[in-house]
Amino acid sequence: MSKGKGEAAVGLLTNGENILLIKRAKRDGDPWSGHIALPGGFVKDGESREKAVLREILEETSIDLGENSIVRRMPAQHPMNRRYVTVYPFVLSVQGYEGAIPGPEVEDIRVVRLKDLVHKEHYFYGRDAYLADDWIIWGLTYKILADYFNGGPYGRSSVTT
Repeated sequence: MSKGKGEAAVGLLTNGENILLIKRAKRDGDPWSGHIALPGGFVKDGESREKAVLREILEETSIDLGENSIVRRMPAQHPMNRRYVTVYPFVLSVQGYEGAIPGPEVEDIRVVRLKDLVHKEHYFYGRDAYLADDWIIWGLTYKILADYFNGGPYGRSSVTT
């Protein structure tokens, strides 16, 4: 599979009250350089989506999880700037976030309380976004989080508008 095409997997790591977000490192040729995201990346040839998300979480955050951490598979998504990529989001249950260290492709990691996310309509380039302090969560990560809130145990009402 050529780089930048095919399938990717991302992980929404939650303990029920918090989620883990990453700020991607700035890199030439990376269309998501510097963006706020969920840990994840491309699925390698012969690798399952589940193994890919676990590998990417480990590479990007140093958090080592097993397949039993996966509690939900969410609907596939397509980034607006790379429609030919199919992204498979997974919800993973974690007890805590101790030992989370940014990997080489990650500039920073934050654990954000779900109830502290602020929803803003038409906020970023005319698109809806969530704010986590000074981090703007938009695009595909926003869509995945919105799906999670709409189908998850918290409901959109838990996010401040």
